[in-house]
Amino acid sequence: MYSRIVALLGLLIIVGLFSNPAPAQTDKQQKTLEKKIKAAAKQQKALEKKIKTAARQQLHLAEVAVLRTAHVLLTTANGTYAGHRAKAIAHLNEAIKILDARIEDKGLPAQEMQNIRQEAITAYFKTLRKNAPPVVEPQVLSNAQLYQAGQLLGRLRVVLAQNNQAKLLDAVTLALGEVTIALSVSGAK
Repeated sequence: MYSRIVALLGLLIIVGLFSNPAPAQTDKQQKTLEKKIKAAAKQQKALEKKIKTAARQQLHLAEVAVLRTAHVLLTTANGTYAGHRAKAIAHLNEAIKILDARIEDKGLPAQEMQNIRQEAITAYFKTLRKNAPPVVEPQVLSNAQLYQAGQLLGRLRVVLAQNNQAKLLDAVTLALGEVTIALSVSGAK
């Protein structure tokens, strides 16, 4: 009898080893694993969103750099364009203000610092121009600066249109129109 009990216990142990002894525990493990997978997917989406936002802000930073370059070119040109140079500058200021707000709102700290540096350079050239007489260089060189600013704005318009940035596109288009008029007023071709 004792040998039968030992044999029966041995059989139960062997059957127990090969069967699923704790289905509740594996269900619990499965649910934990599913939760971890969902959490990882959420983190992945959040990271992708951060990357996309950083890339967009980097694009805005490049756009504002082009606008500031055009602004400096227009600011340092002669003041003999019947007010059209000043109107173009005003439109550029509007576009720069929009992009500055976007970078300040959603930009990374390094992007904000780079934007501040660019702003300081633009302010320096504004100050130089304030104290200068209306004609500071030969008209041909001044016209070349306006032409170069117009080229920059024309290329930027394409990028703005591709990225559906209507407000910026309008401001840049108006500035480009004023640059074109300014060049025609000066007799440049």
